Order: sequence, then C-alpha cells, then structure tokens
Amino acid sequence: MAIARLIKAQLVAPREAVADLLRSLERTALLHVDDVHDGLPEELAEWEQRFAPDTAEVDATLAAARWVLDLFQRFAPHKTGLLEDFFGSPPAVDEAEFGKLVNSVDVAAYRAELEARVAAYDALVAELEELRARVATLAPWAGLGMDLAAIGRGSYAALTAVRFPAAAREQLEALLGARDGHLRLAPVGAAAKVAYAVIVSLPEDLEAVGAALRQVRAEEVELPALDAPAAAALEAARTRSAELEARRAALVAGFAEEARLRRRAVQAVADEYEGRRRSLDAHGRIFHSRHAAVIVGWVEESRSGALEALLVGHPRIRLRLSAPAAGDRPPVKLANGKLVEPFQTLITMYGLPNYFGIDPTPFVAVAMTVFYAIALGDFGYGVLQVLLAAWLRRRFRSAGETRLFLTMFVYMGWATLVVGVLTWSFFGFSPGVGADGKLSIPLPDDFLAGNALESLAGPIRAINEGLGLLPLVNPTRDIILLISIAVGVGIFFQLASITAGFINLLKLRDVKAAICDNLAWLVLLSGGLLAVGGMFLEQGELLTRVGAALAGAGAVTVIVGAVLRGSGNVIGRILAGVVSLYGIVGYYGLVGFFSDALSYMRLAILNMTSAFIAFVAQVIGGLFLGGDSMALAVVAAFVGAVIFVFFHLLNLVLSMLGAFVHSLRLNYLESFQRYYPEGGRAFTPFQRTGRFFRRAESEQQ
Repeated sequence: MAIARLIKAQLVAPREAVADLLRSLERTALLHVDDVHDGLPEELAEWEQRFAPDTAEVDATLAAARWVLDLFQRFAPHKTGLLEDFFGSPPAVDEAEFGKLVNSVDVAAYRAELEARVAAYDALVAELEELRARVATLAPWAGLGMDLAAIGRGSYAALTAVRFPAAAREQLEALLGARDGHLRLAPVGAAAKVAYAVIVSLPEDLEAVGAALRQVRAEEVELPALDAPAAAALEAARTRSAELEARRAALVAGFAEEARLRRRAVQAVADEYEGRRRSLDAHGRIFHSRHAAVIVGWVEESRSGALEALLVGHPRIRLRLSAPAAGDRPPVKLANGKLVEPFQTLITMYGLPNYFGIDPTPFVAVAMTVFYAIALGDFGYGVLQVLLAAWLRRRFRSAGETRLFLTMFVYMGWATLVVGVLTWSFFGFSPGVGADGKLSIPLPDDFLAGNALESLAGPIRAINEGLGLLPLVNPTRDIILLISIAVGVGIFFQLASITAGFINLLKLRDVKAAICDNLAWLVLLSGGLLAVGGMFLEQGELLTRVGAALAGAGAVTVIVGAVLRGSGNVIGRILAGVVSLYGIVGYYGLVGFFSDALSYMRLAILNMTSAFIAFVAQVIGGLFLGGDSMALAVVAAFVGAVIFVFFHLLNLVLSMLGAFVHSLRLNYLESFQRYYPEGGRAFTPFQRTGRFFRRAESEQQ
C-alpha cells in the first residue's frame, strides 16, 4: 500500500528572487506549494507586506488568445467525436517546439488585425441580411410596372399596396366598388393562396380602404421607396446579394485558413499565459516581508535531492527539509506499481486517503478485478473488452488518468478471460459440454495408434480427463452454486476490509479503536463463521466450539470497548455495547454483515443475466438458419447473423456497464466504510499545465 513519502520544504529567498525561483520550480515540477497563510499567527499576518504582481499584460494577452480561439471555433470549429472527448488527451510537445509556437505569433497585434476583418465581415453580413429581406419583400411584386417610390399617398391620389387571401378577391372588389367607383383594385400577382394588389383611391378615401381591408383580413404592405420598378429593384438586389455572398464565402475561407495556420500557435500562447497567470497567483500563497519571502511546500522524498541541486544555482536562497509533524497535513501522492497503478483512478474519483493512513489501491485493484470478472464472466466478451480498451488507448493516444482508466479495463478484461474459461462460456456458447454439464472431447480407442505421435496419446487422454472438470460453474444451470460463490466472495472481502481497517488504525496510532472495533469484529465474525461451518460437518463439533469461543471473545471485546469509550453510567454503556452488536450504533453489526454479504449476490445475478442474454442471442440467431433454397438460406443466415451480432453487442455494452458500476458500488459502499481513511488532498506540484498541450513524457520525470 503505497503513499509516496513527502518531506516538508521551507524556502527563504530574497523578495526580488521569487519570480526566478518560481520559474525554476515550474520547469522541474518538484514542489507542491502550500498557502503559507493557513494558520498564520495574527501578529505575523500584520507584519507581512503583501506582494501584488502586475497582471495586466498577462491578462490582456490571455484575453486576446481566448478571443482569437473563439473566432477560430466560430469559423472553423474543431469538431471531436464522443469517444475522442472522453478518451482523448492533449498532444505532447517538447519544450523547444512549445517555445517556437509561443514565439511565432504576437497575439495582441494578431487580434487587432482579425478584429478589423471581423468588423468588415459583420458589416457585409448585415447588408446581406438586409438584401435578403428586400428580395423576399419584392418577389411577389415583380409584376408591378411602376416605380416603387410612387406607391403611397399623393396630393390627388393614393396608391396602397395590399396583401390578402386570394379567395377574398371578389369580396374585396365588391367592398371597394360600393364607394361609387372612387376605389379601384389593380391585381399584381398571387402565390400560395395569397394575392397581391394595389388599391387606387383618393386621399380622403383611405379610411374606407382600411375598413374594407379589415373585413377581408387583408393587410397593407410597406414597399421600399425606390426610383425603379419592382422587377428592376429585385434584380439589382439579387445581383448585389450574389456579390456579397461570394465576398462572405471568401472571408469565411480566409478565417478558416487562418485557423488552420495559427490555431496551434494561439493555443500554445493560451497555455503559456495561463501558466504565467498561475505563477503570478502563486505569489498570493507566499509570505512576503520587506526584503524576503517564505515558501512552504512539499517534495517527494525521492526527489528532495533534485530540489537541493536546483537551489545550488540560487546561492541566496535557503532551504530547510523536515519530516511531516503530527500537526501537518501533507498532500497525498499514490505511488503503485504498473499492475496496481491504473486502479488509482477509482481512488481519486472517490477522494484521496489520509497521508498517515494506508493506500487502498492494492485492495481495490484485487476486489475490483475479481468482482468485475465474476459479473461479466464470458471469454468472448473479455476478448472484445481487451481489444476495445487497447484500441481506444492507441487510437486517441490517451495519457494520464485517461490512459490509466483504459488500462484498468484491459486488466479486468484479462481477468474476465480466466472466469470465462472456468465457466466455459464463449459468447454464450459452451462448446463440448455434454448433457451432464461437463466438458468432454470424445476420443476413439485407437487414438493415434500406429502413428508417430502414438506416445502422446496417453498425455492427451489425461488432459481430456482434466478438462472434464470444466465448467466449474455453469451460469445458466448452477444458479445456487454461483450465488453461493458470490456470497462467499463477499464474506471474504468483508473480512479483508475489516483487516485493512485494523491496519489503518494501527498506522494512525489509534490502538484502542483498532482492537475494540476492527479486531474484535474480525474475531467475532470469523468465529461465528467457523461455528456455523462446523454444524454442517460430520465431525465439526470441535470447530463449532472453537468458533463459538472466538465469537464470544469478540462480542465481549466489542461491549468492553463501548463501556471504555462511552459516557454516562456503566449500565447504559453496557446496554449500548450490546445494542452495537446488532448494528444500530457502533463500527459494525451482525445485521450489517449479513446484508453486506448478501449484497454481493449482485455479481452472480449480473453473470447470469449476461449468460442468458447471450443464450437468447444465439437461439434467435439460430432460428433463421436453413431454408428450402440457397437464396433463402443465404438471406436467412444474414438476418440471423445481424440479430446475433446486435444482441451480443448490446449485451456486451450493458454487461460492461453493469459490471463496472456494481463492482464500484461494492467497493465504495460495502468496503470503504470499513477501512478507508479518506480526507487527503492531492499532491499537485507547481508546474506548467495546459488545456491544449501537455509536456512530453520525458519532461514529466
């Protein structure tokens, strides 16, 4: 159980040397910088002279870079698929390439250049939208043979452009004709059951025109006042729109080309200046006096020599290294081997452990692998999972936590292969399994007789007899056995969790809780299981007695612990201890143990569900095999294959999701509450990080 050992580092530097020191620390990623003001005595806080760095230039450059990137995303969006979003990682660059990208563009000047082009583009788009609206307005009036400027109220006559339902034309003409012939309707055109016309009237008859329009649900149309007929104005608008559309497309293509040429450089600038902003913010975590500054942080013990070597080039800086004290709260860095490291992602998802406690990653690695393999439990699905996870890792060049997450699925897939062999399940098939439910390969009596390989006949027959032990469990037939195995696995891991909690409390030097809670319950439950097991053995009387004695000793210890640590009168504390055996209060309880053990039945249920769906897939796919003709047989085989593949892919996805979620639940809920020393904070060394690029692997060491 590996939590990296850390050393407290306290640095005192001249105030003017802090900026260079932070840059050196950023390049080497050695030091986790704490906020020195946490717990700072009030008299020292009053003595401090805070340093307020000038962030204006950095903020302006960062704002310019973000503006340019937003512009690139507007005109040339960088689209990624769901898988890339989830499994992809920023590309790795070395220091030389990154610096070259940063220095290749003056973002502030580049933004000013682009802003002028964007302003021209926006003006063009605004004019284009206006022209499109004019075309839409004038299109129905193309048959109007007079200047548009003539439409309106004159000194002697008024021309009113109207739009009305085509079916209401006769009614409108009748209404207008009722005015003693003073009003005339001049049709212009019609489209989609709508008619367009001009009403000629005297200025004093406009009120009557409005009344007639309201009766037929017509409306006036406001036409642009142009000294040209509608057809000519329409043609001019369309010609101008085509010109503007071509210019707009050219501008869009220009922005897209700029994005292709400059996006990586601007992204590098954004990462660089975000790093500089974090570096300036780091000054707020440092104590500044008039002439000196104090930095407090943590360094890995294995890299403390590198920190000392770094400061050789800074002779005016003093460094003091010390082991963590009782009142310190060091950050946590998990350091496990290759087989266990991928499972650290599950720990960081939940929350890091206490620095002075145990690292639960090895325990979770074993538990998660066993739980997942039992829940999925098919050789074919295990192969697909391994290939899929390995492909995703390679295809998207995953790094960091994402790569570890996919590697974890590779490992759990290999474990699923083992369970698949033991259950002899291959995509729901059990090849070679006879009616007795056991694997057997019929071999003739004269197997290899008279052949040069005749000497191998004996070993082959022995191997064949050994294969007869498989499958150890048939998920679709040995249901009770499978459930029993799952419950047995649960009991084992519950006892292991209590043991891990005992070790953790010893590390935290809480001996009383370790003995009265964890050790007492471990003895009580182990003894109770031995006693129950002895009842089912013919000569298990001794085992039952020993188990009962252990269970009694454990129960007494639990009660004594409650008495020693409780408050109130002795009788009340004894009763509280007795009640704690049930599980209402206290560390554990018999009911809690029983329910937790039964909770592991979900592993068997998931395995059986996966097996039955796979069985259904092969049955339904097989129903389509055969046919009276070759063509029908081919079509039926194709349909059956599609159904077979669909069901198995669906089953694979659902089974992987169910196996992962429920295995995670068994760790987080059933196990972690027994031993997990949460409450740690992550070890995050002061270093350059970015959203768009990451350091090459060689730089991370």
